Amino acid sequence: MPKSIISNVNQERAHRLLDIIRSTTNHKVSDEHIIIVERNPHYLSLVIEQDILSLFSIPLATKKIVHAPNYVSDNLDLSGLIEEYGDFSIHQTSPIINIVGRTKGVESIIEKITRFLANVEYSGIHHPTQLHRIAVSDIYALNIVTSTQESCYAAKNALLSHPRFRLIEEKDYVTTPKESGYKAVHHYLSWNSIIPQLNDLHLEIHYETLEDHIRNKQGDVAHPERSHIIYSQQKLRKKHHNGGYKIFVFDHPLPPEQIFPQQWICTRTKLSPLIAGAAYYYLLKPIANGDYKITSPR
Repeated sequence: MPKSIISNVNQERAHRLLDIIRSTTNHKVSDEHIIIVERNPHYLSLVIEQDILSLFSIPLATKKIVHAPNYVSDNLDLSGLIEEYGDFSIHQTSPIINIVGRTKGVESIIEKITRFLANVEYSGIHHPTQLHRIAVSDIYALNIVTSTQESCYAAKNALLSHPRFRLIEEKDYVTTPKESGYKAVHHYLSWNSIIPQLNDLHLEIHYETLEDHIRNKQGDVAHPERSHIIYSQQKLRKKHHNGGYKIFVFDHPLPPEQIFPQQWICTRTKLSPLIAGAAYYYLLKPIANGDYKITSPR
């Protein structure tokens, strides 16, 4: 057994992914501190389409999907994925203008993990039978863009009244903006699905006005550092190290009902040279005829 396992998924799924590491790779995971991250954009789509759109009367037909910018490589497999619902031009008179979902990019996930490892004391979690939740809460994130600040708080209260969402933490950067000028209300939530294996999925939701959404993304003359684009470029272009932990990020781009087939194609992709330490990315997917098989990672 590993000395400790930290993951963004529940215990059943974390141990299933640990089995895949053992069966499809040459990695030794006994007496190691392991971080396992599962990334699947279908999970975020399920949250949005099952529970969010109907709450705010946003039509599914407006959905658009694009790859997020990747500031350290041109590998689309590693980039984040953005799902946009609503139409900025059509719905500007509505309290809820737009909903933007984002599944975090692989190298951004690893960079954020290393920042937590550098700043948080993990000495109390090295128990071989325990599973510990990873501190990265925004692998799945949502921006709910509103017409007014009052609509931000109304949307926040409406979502908190939904029985499948549980509030973990709130940070109000509208009442108290960051030094950069950044303004939004942040919610860190747990979501319980109708699919039991996805219960306790953690996600981060930002409520912001359209004006703040644009400025938070692009910056402004007074606060260029407010730009999320500039912030992302700066943090991802620094060298970062994960210490004594082995980090495994698994992409599992299958619909939620196909969570754990018995066999997989498992391919490994090289990560940015700015990531120093034991960090690995694996893509799990079916072969063309619908069956699954295990292949050695590249």
